[in-house]
Amino acid sequence: MQLQAGLELSTRTAKASHELFWRAVVGMSFFQDRGFGRAWSPMVELLGARELEEDATTHWDIVPQLQVTLPTRQHVRVALGVRLPLDHFADRPTQLMCYLLWDWFDGSLLEGW
Repeated sequence: MQLQAGLELSTRTAKASHELFWRAVVGMSFFQDRGFGRAWSPMVELLGARELEEDATTHWDIVPQLQVTLPTRQHVRVALGVRLPLDHFADRPTQLMCYLLWDWFDGSLLEGW
């Protein structure tokens, strides 16, 4: 489980308001080969955000996702998820999200496979 909260402060409030956000994710890792090798980590993340102005609406999203380590050294990870709005569907589209993490200290992208 991981929790995060923050505040985004705009330097141009005429274009973008200040915003408060919070996130919570729950997941678990499953390992091939008894703790070594590839790790599969399914997760579900709940996102919330609210602009800090009067009559602002709180927006909620849910993001089911999967993170997988690629080499057996586990220093390169890739994740894929779908961000689904839970409110104001007409104004907020569904988004496909992905990322690649590389811990370069543990080796190059081509090592540890």
